[in-house]
Amino acid sequence: MGHKDIRSEQNPQAMHDGIHFFTDSIDHKHPASPHIHQLVELLYVTSGSALIVSDDTQCNVSSGDMVLFRANAVHSIYPSDDKCEFSVLFISIPHVISYAYKEDGMR
Repeated sequence: MGHKDIRSEQNPQAMHDGIHFFTDSIDHKHPASPHIHQLVELLYVTSGSALIVSDDTQCNVSSGDMVLFRANAVHSIYPSDDKCEFSVLFISIPHVISYAYKEDGMR
């Protein structure tokens, strides 16, 4: 089974200081089939419910739940309701750590 590798970290327009935030939704016709990211992903369910599959683990999530995917974890999201909406934060850990130790402090 092939997995789509979503590399938004390679799009300089998509990342700001190692962080990328967006909102998205899935439905029965358009689930998030198995894929990976080279970034840590924090997913917050804003409405609906879904089945999350990550590597060999499955869990049901609903509005108000948050899921953390490690970098390079094969994962997928299948809606349990007609539609599931969520917010996503991608984090480039090495980039954020190097920024945290800069001498000039905050930006």
